[in-house]
Amino acid sequence: MIVDRRTYDIRFGHHNRAVELVKAELAAAQEAGSLDTYRVYVSQFGHFSQVAVEFEFETMADQQAFWAGWQPKNPGFVDEWFDELNRGEIDISIWYLV
Repeated sequence: MIVDRRTYDIRFGHHNRAVELVKAELAAAQEAGSLDTYRVYVSQFGHFSQVAVEFEFETMADQQAFWAGWQPKNPGFVDEWFDELNRGEIDISIWYLV
């Protein structure tokens, strides 16, 4: 199993909207059948106003196919996410279950 974790620095005071937006987008992808398992986290300690999203895939090929075919379900998602909510820092890491 592969876990694709993406951690975003969100503008202060906007993490609730970021969580709402990303959860709606991922639920739509899951409903459409292009995504199986995902989790959304907010920071408790450490860096404040961070949102982490984890996606589970069986193989790297599945992960790559998902991102190659991903199109936002909400037409305003990309603009709101990157122009209004995200401060620009994204940490992407790929984890293998052992």
